[in-house]
Parts: sequence; C-alpha cells; structure tokens
Amino acid sequence: MKRPVLVRVLATLAAAACASSALAADIVLTPPERGGVTITNSFGDLIRLRVSDDGSVAIPGVGAVPLPATGLCVEIATGKVGTCLLPPAPVTNLILENPSTAGAGNILKGSNRFIHNFGSGNTFIGELAGNFTMTGLNNTGSGLTALNANTTGEANTAAGSTALGNNTTGDNNTAIGTAALFSNTTGNDNTATGVGALAFNTTGYFNTAGGRGALFSNSTGDNATAVGYLALTSNTTGAGNTAVGARSLKNTTTGVGNVAVGRDTLLSNQTGVRNIAIGEFAGVAISSGNYNIHLGHHGVPSDTNMIRIGDPSDQSRTFIAGIRGTTTGAANAIPVVIDSNGQLGTVSSSERFKDDIADMAAASDALMKLRPVTFHYRADQDPAGRTLQYGLIAEEVAQVYPGLVAHSADGQVETVMVQFLPAMLLNEVQKQRRTIDRLESELSGMQELRSELAALKQHLGLR
Repeated sequence: MKRPVLVRVLATLAAAACASSALAADIVLTPPERGGVTITNSFGDLIRLRVSDDGSVAIPGVGAVPLPATGLCVEIATGKVGTCLLPPAPVTNLILENPSTAGAGNILKGSNRFIHNFGSGNTFIGELAGNFTMTGLNNTGSGLTALNANTTGEANTAAGSTALGNNTTGDNNTAIGTAALFSNTTGNDNTATGVGALAFNTTGYFNTAGGRGALFSNSTGDNATAVGYLALTSNTTGAGNTAVGARSLKNTTTGVGNVAVGRDTLLSNQTGVRNIAIGEFAGVAISSGNYNIHLGHHGVPSDTNMIRIGDPSDQSRTFIAGIRGTTTGAANAIPVVIDSNGQLGTVSSSERFKDDIADMAAASDALMKLRPVTFHYRADQDPAGRTLQYGLIAEEVAQVYPGLVAHSADGQVETVMVQFLPAMLLNEVQKQRRTIDRLESELSGMQELRSELAALKQHLGLR
C-alpha cells in the first residue's frame, strides 16, 4: 500500500476512534518525515502503533510472550509482530500449543477447525478434517471432512475432500481423491486412489482401487483389485475379483474370483464366477457364465466352462511349444480333432453317446472308387520344403462320399475327414475276410473231393 493511501486509511480510522470522547484526546496520527505512519497519544510520549516505510508493523510496549505461544509473537525490543523467537536461534515457523484439548493449538477457518494435530501422531489439514474426540493414532487427513468421523481407527491416510469421511474404527486404509473410501466405517487395509474409488465400501477389507470410480459400489466385498476408470465399479459383495483396464468387470455385482485384464474385459459379466479374460474386449459378451477362459476373444453370452483363444478374424496360424516330439505321460493318448467352429475335441466312441446303431454293410462299398494319390503342397502352403505327401483329393472324395468332406467357412471343399476312414476300411476288410473264409472253405471241400476222386481212380485201376 502506498504511503498517501495508508495515511488516508489510518486517518479515517483515527477519526472514527476520535468520535469517542474517551479516545479523542488519546490518538494522534503523525506521518514521519522518513515515511511510514506513527500513532501516538495526545501527549506524544507513548507510541501506540508504528508502520514503517518498509511495511513492517511494530507495537511498542508489548511484553514477552511465554512459550509455547498460542498466537503470533512480538519482538520485545522493537515491538515488531512476527513469529516467536526461541533463544538462542529464531524460529521461522508459527508456534502453536500442542492440542491436548479442542480449544488450543489449532488454526481455524471461521469457526471451523482447519489445521490441527489432535491426538498422537495425527495430522489434519482441511476444514473439519479429523475431530477432537478420537483416540486413534498416526492418522493423516487432508481435505474437507477427511477422516471426520474417525474414533479409534489408526494409521489411515486420507487426501481429498470427504476421503475416509465416515471411517470410525478402520485401520491401515489409504484414500487419495475426492470421496475415496468415503463410506468406509470398519474396513481395514484398503487402498483407494481416484475420485470416488471404493466410495461405498463399508466393511470390505484388503481391497485396492486405482482410478476414478474404481470399486465405487463395493460395500462388503474383500480382496478385490481394480485398476482403471470404472473398473469393478458396480461390484457390491463380490470377493477376490481382479480388474485391470478401463471398465473391466464394470457391471459385475456379486461375481467372485474373476480376472479381467484389458479395456472392457468381461464388461457384461454380472454374477459369473472364476472367469479369466485377457486382452481388449476379451469376454465382453459373457453375462453370467462361469469358469470361462477367454484370451483375445469376445466370447458368446451363453458361454460357460469355455476356453476361447484368439479370434478367427485376427489370427490365422497357431504355434504351441511343447507338443511336437513330446510323448504323453500316460499311454492312453487319443487323437484331437477340430470342427468348423474351431472347437477342439476328440471323437466319442461309447455306445452311450449314440443312437440308431446299425451294421455298416454296403456303406463302404464305394471306397474302392477313391483314388489314393501322391502330391506336393504348393510353395505358399509348404514354404519349408517340397515333401512328398500321400492322401486323397477332397473334391474327388466329395463326388463319392459327400459326408466325408469338410468345408471352409465360405463353403469351399476343405479336407477329408479321415477319422471315419478306418472304420469304413475295417468294414471292407471284414467283408473280404468273410469272402476269403468262404473261398477257403470251398477250396477245402474241393481238395477233399479231389482226394476222394484220386482214391476211387486207384481203386478202379484208372490212371
């Protein structure tokens, strides 16, 4: 403030004070020659207030303030107002009394507590943060009403408006962000980072939420981890869920033991349990299925106990180590087949899976019309080498046995379902065996007849 303005302000104050007869003769406003303003009594022998030209304020005659001080200290020699001095070195911080009660050692904002450290090891900054009745230790609250309701809860950290605002006895919680862990009362060992993270958690424990709205609706669910915007935001009582990625497991409410990694993974899941989805949008279509594993596949709403790896529109080749050249641990291995939907499985031979069982009879007669061939795969199909191959031509087989040919997704002839050929070949072999047995029987009869004829000729003396 410039000197003329300051003089006018103080003159106005002095005039107002002089309106009182008790003070009229006791206030004299004197602008010093070197700058500043001095207020003295009417006799000029007692300085009431001095404002120096450098802006410092002095109140002469104010005695020493005993430490610890409850307010600002005044330098005894000069009357300057400032922070307290602790001999022999000056203290640069404002010294407040250690608050053992509600009425001491606090900085207020209006009538509300604003900065205090009530209790042992506690620190509170923010309007109505903490309280003056708690017995909990080692808590830190920063923000409007942070840890406002705490009673015996210990080792909690709250940073953000209303963070851990309703916590009473919960311990070891960390809440960073507006309304983070706002409703927590007795839940322990939770970590919430982000606006509204774990906002409605009450008694749930061992939860970790990182991201706006992560685990927002969780009330009593425990051992959950949600990292990402709205991850697991609808979960209420579901336990042991892990969601990493924006909106992952967003709509899960009571599902248990699900793992979702990637944006929008298992987005539609509500009550499903122990599903695993990895990759953007993986398992996004599953609503209530259980025990699914989806890697890079959207899934189907009705999926349950399903494993889906990759998407046909994205992946065209598969390489899995540890299969080729490895003998199975049990000597009961069976072939694996794949259908047109990409499902892997085995052929079931048990009678309990079959209806309309009948002898094959002549159904295999046309096998002899098939033409076995040798061939080489084209270079784009066998880039590693031109190995001589043995087999059938699927188009030729389709002319004889349409049911033995599999087609591609666009309807083209793709391959021969060779798994059916052994049974058909066995049927033909059995028919040939019966023919051979019949011929052998006939031959045996002919040989007996020949022996009888030879004996008769000898008897008759014929040659």
